[in-house]
Amino acid sequence: MQESLLAALQNILGGRATNALGAREAHGRSESYFPVFLPDAVVFPESTLEVAEIVKICASESVPIIGFGAWHLA
Repeated sequence: MQESLLAALQNILGGRATNALGAREAHGRSESYFPVFLPDAVVFPESTLEVAEIVKICASESVPIIGFGAWHLA
């Protein structure tokens, strides 16, 4: 991933956009039998507006987005 793309994501999300190895490892695996495949970065949007901005940034660079989520009960 280009550093400029990560910087653009961090401009919107701050520390909720990361390429830290721990976050990438946690989001590169599932309960399936498929091998681990680390993403280039992980983002944690908190609103629909943030998701829309993330999609715009990634689309402008032809970077795929893979959804990863879970229920969070407050």
